Amino acid sequence: MEEQKRVGLIESVKDSIVHAIEGTGDVTGALVNAVSKTVAKTIEGLGGIATSLVHTTADVTQGAIQAVMGVGGDLGAAAKGIVLGVLRGAKETGVANLETIAQTSESVIKTTARVSGDLGMATKGLVEGAIQGAKELGLDATEAASAAALGNAVLPNRGTSTRSPAVTVMLVRGRHSSWM
Repeated sequence: MEEQKRVGLIESVKDSIVHAIEGTGDVTGALVNAVSKTVAKTIEGLGGIATSLVHTTADVTQGAIQAVMGVGGDLGAAAKGIVLGVLRGAKETGVANLETIAQTSESVIKTTARVSGDLGMATKGLVEGAIQGAKELGLDATEAASAAALGNAVLPNRGTSTRSPAVTVMLVRGRHSSWM
């Protein structure tokens, strides 16, 4: 039953984003609106449980990236829209923070890799969205950019990153600094 709910959420997000993108052509705007509403509604329905945010973010990310790839949309704009949408939706339930950015980024990177998408464009969009979201929430933009670029690898008390060593080295060497 739980798996049916996840698939339903993924498909619902995917369908609403495809329709919004086709209607407006605005990938980032469509994703911000659809993702923030879905995250807020789902987390509220689950009582704001932190683990539900992780699962919801993963499902929403999967549906969103599938939708964008399906319509040939900009993956960088999609990643930016996803992180902004998750932050805005999480803000409504009081759980928007650097860990939310890191978890969202990890989910976007994993999903992008799974569908053979452009990881560089996705990371760039994540960093841009994290910076904009941090400004909206009053978080430190530099810390938000780092959380987006490196995901859970930069947070204290976290295990090793699932990201490949080559991607991590590229980001640590500062190649993402031009995105800020």
